[in-house]
Amino acid sequence: DVVSSCTPYTWMNDITYTTSNSTATHMLTSSAGCDSVVTLNLTIVAPDLSVIQTGTTLSSNQLGASYQWLDCATMSPIVGATNQTYSVVANGDYAVIVDNNGCSDTSSCYNVTSLGLIQNSFENEVLVYPNPTDGKFSIDLGEHYNSVTVTITDLLGRQLLSKVYKKSQLLDFTLKEPAGVYLLMIESIDMKKIIRLIKA
Repeated sequence: DVVSSCTPYTWMNDITYTTSNSTATHMLTSSAGCDSVVTLNLTIVAPDLSVIQTGTTLSSNQLGASYQWLDCATMSPIVGATNQTYSVVANGDYAVIVDNNGCSDTSSCYNVTSLGLIQNSFENEVLVYPNPTDGKFSIDLGEHYNSVTVTITDLLGRQLLSKVYKKSQLLDFTLKEPAGVYLLMIESIDMKKIIRLIKA
């Protein structure tokens, strides 16, 4: 008896199997007294619902599946959040629906509370201007840093730019994306600042 199941499977012997099994047997007796032995060949194909949380980034451990991230406050889908990894843009609880080989299930909710704690750890004031911008803007780091990484993502976590600058204080940018809200992350050694950049 070859069976593929997304969930624990109850077989004809009234035993529920939670893992794949190819050794279970069950004897059937016909009205004529003839016996038949049935062997179970069960494959449980439930998706891996575990999630790795790294700061404000959540990643599903299931490879090669379809994903839909949810806001646990309303259990509603987050529009466009359909990648294996989701970069959280606001503190809260998040889960992911994983659909793998026709089997779909939802992970536990994961709490993210650190977003507001890393908004700015630079000692000097870091300025971004103009903000809102028409696409051209500058970053004044307040002093020269040996190495600074600037990353721009959209609100779905899609990386639009990531570049390392050496011994710089004033940086100029041109954002060619459509009008909207973007996240600008500036990092140097153990310092980080995240700024909401508005393109009008």
